[in-house]
Amino acid sequence: MQDTFWGLSATGWTAIYTLLTAGLLVLAFVAALVASRQWKSGEMAREDARTAAQEASRPYVVVTLEPGLASPDILDVVIRNSGQRPALNTRIHATPPLATTNDMHGYSLADARLFTEPIAMLAPGQQVRVMFDSLFQRSQRQDTDNPLPTRHDLSVTYADSSGHPYSDAAVLDVEQYKGTLHTSVNTVHDLTKAVEKIHDTLRRAAILSSGTASVEATVESPTEREERIRREREEEVARVRARNAEHQALMDEVMGKVQPPASGTDAEDQSP
Repeated sequence: MQDTFWGLSATGWTAIYTLLTAGLLVLAFVAALVASRQWKSGEMAREDARTAAQEASRPYVVVTLEPGLASPDILDVVIRNSGQRPALNTRIHATPPLATTNDMHGYSLADARLFTEPIAMLAPGQQVRVMFDSLFQRSQRQDTDNPLPTRHDLSVTYADSSGHPYSDAAVLDVEQYKGTLHTSVNTVHDLTKAVEKIHDTLRRAAILSSGTASVEATVESPTEREERIRREREEEVARVRARNAEHQALMDEVMGKVQPPASGTDAEDQSP
């Protein structure tokens, strides 16, 4: 006869212990799995945070085509560091090489040092702006048998102050503004051009080319001016009347000398 405890034999209690142990093992495994996933999630979150911090504090060198400051018909190449750290030894390689309408005049942009040698440092927020081309001249060139490329793929490489290298891609698309409208805004540049035009006009003026000019000026009140004008008019009227009187007297004298005699007898009596 087997001993029992709470109505269960030793074999029954052993089975219960085995089930409880198995359940605890399953719970422990599940807990370990959840903890592992949480640890991995936390590690990924920390890695994302480190990556975000690194991305936020890294240099960002971008190369774009933008309307010129002097005129929207001019395109400028702008090299800008929009990041938070300096960009060192920035190299820019273009495919195909940069080509503009100024190349035929001996000003090859592709041979400029900006695109053949590294830029030592671009501070955060610093930009380098150079003229790329005139849209008007470029449109005329596109109608010839030797058109210029309209797209340039760029490879931009640089490093931060810690020596970490970066490599970015950029695109210069000359036709990105095709079909768009723009407004013209007068700036200090337009004011300067107007002043220069006035300067050239005055420089060519004959009165100023001699180096000296005499100017007569008077300062008078409105009442004095009206009185002066009235007096000058009265003087002018008096002068006109005097001239008329002199003219009339002269005419009377002339007419008196050439007046014919009244009769032939009188003419004979008056003869010596």
